[in-house]
Parts: sequence; C-alpha cells; structure tokens
Amino acid sequence: MSRASAPSARAKPRSRSRAPGRATPELPEAAPTKPESKRLDAYSLRSRIIGKAAGVFGKLGAADSTVEDILKAAEVSRRTFYKFFQSKEDVLDALHEIGCNMLIGAARQVAAMPGAPLERVERGIDGYLQYHLSVGTDVMYVVQGESMRVGSKLGARRRAFLDTIVDLLNDELKKVSGERVDPLLLRSLLVSVEGVSMMLRAESSENPIGAFDLERAKRIMLRLVMATMAAPAGALVPPLPAWRGVAARKVR
Repeated sequence: MSRASAPSARAKPRSRSRAPGRATPELPEAAPTKPESKRLDAYSLRSRIIGKAAGVFGKLGAADSTVEDILKAAEVSRRTFYKFFQSKEDVLDALHEIGCNMLIGAARQVAAMPGAPLERVERGIDGYLQYHLSVGTDVMYVVQGESMRVGSKLGARRRAFLDTIVDLLNDELKKVSGERVDPLLLRSLLVSVEGVSMMLRAESSENPIGAFDLERAKRIMLRLVMATMAAPAGALVPPLPAWRGVAARKVR
C-alpha cells in the first residue's frame, strides 16, 4: 500500500460503531433509577404515613400500635416520620381531623338540600353510616374510642366537632320552630347516635357489618333523633328545652 493511500493517524473514523461494552462519548447512558430512590413531596409523604397508619391502628388498636409499626407499614425512616409527627397520637389526631372534616362537609350538604326535615334527617344518617363503611369500620372504631378517652389528645377536636354539628342542628331547628334549643340536649343526642355505631361495631366484631346491620342502626338512630327533636310536648314528653344563651345563666 502506498503512503498516499494510507489513512492518516490523526483522522477520526467516520463510523459510529463501537467495540462491545464501550460507551458512546456523545451520548453517555444514564444510570438506572431505582424505585426506592424516587422522592415524594412533603404532602405525599405525610399522606402516605397517615394512610398506612390507618391500617395499623385498625388492625392493632391505638394502645398496641407503635411508631415502629407505622414506619414499617409506610416504609419511611424514623427521621422522616418525625418531620411531620411527634408521636403516634399525632397521627391518630390527623386521622380524626380528616374524619371530622368529612362529616362536617356532609352535614352542610344535607342542610343545604331541599326537602322535609324528616327526609333530610334520613339522608344525614345514611351519609353518616356510609362514611363509616367507606373509611373502614375498624379504624373509625379505634379513632372514635380514642377521642372519647379521658385525657386523649383527640378530645379537643372532638369537642369542636360536636359544637359545629350542634350549631348546624340548631340552625335547622330555628327554621322550623323559630327558636334554638339547649346545646347540651343536641350534644347529648349526637353522643347517643355515635354510641349506636360504636355498639354496632362491638356486636359485629367477628363478622363484617352487612345491610341488615346498617338498616338496624338507621332505624335506631332515626328514632333517637326524631323522638328527641320532633316529639310534641305532652303528658309523657316534656317540651324541648329552649336556649336563651349564656346570659340566661344570670337570670334567676
């Protein structure tokens, strides 16, 4: 071969082919991304912890659940957990807050609907029972029970929730009767209705709650509400205790 026809030592090859195992200089291959290396934003992480904790509390109960159980279920580190919560009670309170807000929203929707008072009461009870089924009876049973416990961190939120629903009920009563009733009566009524769902869950601990159980609970709740709110005063039924506000305490 002549010197003129020999390729120059400095000339770059025209071919893009490369030896096996050798990366292309112009387009380096990106390192594969592992699923566990994907970062979630703060809202998603917090929501993940709360969602997984609901399953833990529903299975083990409030007393027997630990932060470690929640960490394993949510697959997060202890450091990540403590960025959002100080204890397992804080997670329970977050679950309680979600439940209270959902029920308040549903109650306001029912109050805004047209129809006779009895129809709206039935809709409200239906919504209350369906809420417990959609969220999960186990975890709601645990959260409700914890909110009732003396000294619980959930107590303040429970009282605020009851006060909000009492105000909604009193607004509806005023439309019908022209006056408000004593909030203590309405608060006691709400606790009674709540107790029905708690007892129903306790009775059905070994079997899932079915249509018969829901209809049974609905009949009892409806009886409690209507007997308290709509029964006329008579020989056996005293009148509804009217409410004049806190200032009425000073009048003797």
